[in-house]
Amino acid sequence: MTTRKYNSKLKAVIKSSGLFQWWIAEQCGISKFKMSQIVNGHEAPSASSKRAIAKTLQVKQSAIF
Repeated sequence: MTTRKYNSKLKAVIKSSGLFQWWIAEQCGISKFKMSQIVNGHEAPSASSKRAIAKTLQVKQSAIF
């Protein structure tokens, strides 16, 4: 899967959740910069980041990655 798909799915879920990207990063233990890179499609998330983000957003990983 390309990073562009990560970008569009994750952006849509974050926008619909009403949560702030920086808050999600803090909850997941990810730096704000790395979270920005993931959301903007410049970097693919690690497996642990995927789990943490999905848990924080309370969705299945397949819905965002």
